[in-house]
Amino acid sequence: MTEPKQHHMEIGVESAICIWDYDHLPECIKEFLTQESISVDDADWFALKPAIYKDNYIPWLEEPSFGCCLVQEHPIGTIGYTLVVGYHS
Repeated sequence: MTEPKQHHMEIGVESAICIWDYDHLPECIKEFLTQESISVDDADWFALKPAIYKDNYIPWLEEPSFGCCLVQEHPIGTIGYTLVVGYHS
């Protein structure tokens, strides 16, 4: 019997869009929300969009897909990322 072939993947996270709900949001992003006085009331999803997508239209990060009532984008200083927040009301 042969052993299953192992696959190794190198995934560059610098081009990944990461999405969380508030409970699983990294603490550094929660701190950014507090520092910038960004409301988390009625927020459903938070996405971190890398600078590589700055000029791209990404339909599923817009209303009504990502937030059924409101989607806001917040640039994150010098790192070039944008925090996208989707709200349900």
